[in-house]
Amino acid sequence: VKNMIKPKLIALLKTTLGHNRVYGSVPAEGAVLPLVYLTEVANPILRDLSGDKESRPATWRLTFHVSDESTLPNIFASIETLDNTKTSDFQRIFTQYVLTETRAPGDLFTRAFYDIILSEA
Repeated sequence: VKNMIKPKLIALLKTTLGHNRVYGSVPAEGAVLPLVYLTEVANPILRDLSGDKESRPATWRLTFHVSDESTLPNIFASIETLDNTKTSDFQRIFTQYVLTETRAPGDLFTRAFYDIILSEA
């Protein structure tokens, strides 16, 4: 399931954010900012009483790297357009802001985190 969701989610985020800097793993140092990469947080498969597998929504963590923290509200607004929606690939999409890290002196970028919960169509 993971391998099927990831490319669909990357395509959705590229369209939503309007750029191609969406990565399926931690990007190389020096990558052009802003960017986002995906990490699978949970993809629970439960079994029903008969022993059959029953798929549950998958949770992915979006990690944003920005050089200018003032760009985050627009990025967050773009991600929020996906909340409580559906597409041809996903029955339901939920988004949840997690946090924005405080930038320490000398840091080259700020990191912010969003969770996106997906049910495949």
